[in-house]
Amino acid sequence: MPGLSAFPETNVRTYVHRNGQDPGVWFFSLDAANRIACAIARRFFGLPYFHANMQVLEERNIRRYVSNRYSAPNSLSRISSVLGGRLPDAQPGTLEFFLIERYLLYTVRRGLLMSGRVHHSPYPLREAKLEGIDEKPVGSAEIRPEPFVHVMGSDGVDVKIYPLEPI
Repeated sequence: MPGLSAFPETNVRTYVHRNGQDPGVWFFSLDAANRIACAIARRFFGLPYFHANMQVLEERNIRRYVSNRYSAPNSLSRISSVLGGRLPDAQPGTLEFFLIERYLLYTVRRGLLMSGRVHHSPYPLREAKLEGIDEKPVGSAEIRPEPFVHVMGSDGVDVKIYPLEPI
């Protein structure tokens, strides 16, 4: 839908398998700069979206994300990275493929475990170096932050989520 698909978003997620199969993602939180998209995702997909005041600032090869949830003013998040050149497409069996090529999401809706198919083209990967991070949503998800040992960037892809199905 025009106006609902191009906006800044930051997510805190983990990678899961159901019964050792069906790799997917589980979202702890998703901050997005579009109030309507947040409401739709919460209602129809049961995803933990939060409307946030977000900015993406770019200066040469430095990209800065600044986010603050409207419902939690102390959730300020700042991430700054230096983006480098294009990397090859992620290949099956590599860490990069494991981290980005997920085609299922899992969520709980009305007390039921649900899954939804996700479709997207391969992420165009870029070299990246983390310049600085102050990431409150990670801590609010009760995840103990550790130093980042693997950083890569992407200019993003369009993602289509299909209707959820109970499992």
